[in-house]
Amino acid sequence: IFVGNVPVREGFKLEKLKKQLKRMFAEFGEVESVRLRSLAIKATAVPTGSSHKLMRKVSTIKNSVETENSVCVAYVVFKSEDSASVAVENGSELELQGNHLRVDAVDAKGKSKLVDKTLFDRRSTVFVGNMPFDATEESVRDFFESKPGIEVKSVRLIRDPIKNTGKGIGYVLLGSNTMLLSALEVNGDKFLGRDIRVSRCQRSASEKGQPPPKKKAKGAARSQNTKAPSTGRAGRGVKSFQGTVASFADAKAARQRLRKKTAGKDSGKPGGKAGGKASGKTPKGGAKAKSGKGRK
Repeated sequence: IFVGNVPVREGFKLEKLKKQLKRMFAEFGEVESVRLRSLAIKATAVPTGSSHKLMRKVSTIKNSVETENSVCVAYVVFKSEDSASVAVENGSELELQGNHLRVDAVDAKGKSKLVDKTLFDRRSTVFVGNMPFDATEESVRDFFESKPGIEVKSVRLIRDPIKNTGKGIGYVLLGSNTMLLSALEVNGDKFLGRDIRVSRCQRSASEKGQPPPKKKAKGAARSQNTKAPSTGRAGRGVKSFQGTVASFADAKAARQRLRKKTAGKDSGKPGGKAGGKASGKTPKGGAKAKSGKGRK
């Protein structure tokens, strides 16, 4: 199962948090393993040329993570699928260190496969935008529940996959669809110093009966945006890069042309700066020196 909004507090220890989650979910069945992901790490020294993935791994092992308003996600693996189903059905009632956990069932690839379809019902969910980046799930929950006639079932904030910081947008699942109008009236209210936007969730392509959009190949977009070569003053074909993404080979060729052009000017060719100075131009004060009016 997927567990969201897991708190990361001061004095974070990787193994300690994993044991806490394992004890919490053991009441629903035997737990095989617990994995933590999406931790907001601090910069850690790694060998030169190492990938960001290695730095994340080293930082996590050394417990070098951000703990201010920080959360992560966890994957809990049960021995039986029935235990996972029970955990998802009762997951909305679980709290850890003051955070309401968000629980969902996932397959082996990490994709959601809801057991209870009401957990993410579009008709009972509102989209919230223009929030500050440091907003947390708990602060959003408290804000909506402070309004009359609104009960929050779960909150999901969209975060940066690398830094794990908020992007200022998220979704709030209400207790029922009858609370939707009350939640829409919150639109424009002040939340942590900003005027938030609250709107209905749009239907997805699958709900509209449309096929999902096809992903374009990496080279397809570049080939469609490439313009035909244009003709320069000297009649040579000059490739236009306006509105396109230049490749490494194109940039390398452009550098070589610039070096040849610069080398031609510096070598004393006619029309160049060096050539002009070497072509007999008289420096300042030269004429005065010849006429005897200059320095003796």
